[in-house]
Amino acid sequence: RMVTELPVSGAFHSPLMQSAKEELAAAIHKTDFEDAQADVYVNVSGMPLRKAEDLKEALIQQLVSPVRWTQTMTALQAAGIMKFYEIGPGKVLQGLLKRTLKDVGIGGFDTAEDLERFFIESNTVEGE
Repeated sequence: RMVTELPVSGAFHSPLMQSAKEELAAAIHKTDFEDAQADVYVNVSGMPLRKAEDLKEALIQQLVSPVRWTQTMTALQAAGIMKFYEIGPGKVLQGLLKRTLKDVGIGGFDTAEDLERFFIESNTVEGE
C-alpha cells in the first residue's frame, strides 16, 4: 500500500470534524430532498442510494467518515459503468482511478466550456 500526504485545508472525512457535524446535519435536515431518479453512489459506503432520507444521512456521515474510494469505483464498474470523467481543474481523481480500475475509459474537463463543448459535440448528428 502507498500512503500519500495530501495538502488539504481541513480534517475532512475524519472524526476530527465531529464538532461541525451537528451544524451540517441541522442544515441538511432543513433542506428539501427528493428521491433520486438514478443511483447515487455515496463514498461513505461505496454503495448506491436513491431514497432522500438515506442520501441526507450519507451526506452527514460523509463529513466524519473515511472516503471509500476503491469500494465506490469497484461498485460502479460492477454496475456496468465503464467511462469516468473528472470535472474540474487537475487530474488527481483520474490518476487515482487509473490505479484502482483496469479496462475503463478515463477523461476530464478542466472548465465549464470544455464540458459544454463535449456535450455539444457528442449530441451533434453528422450532416446537420
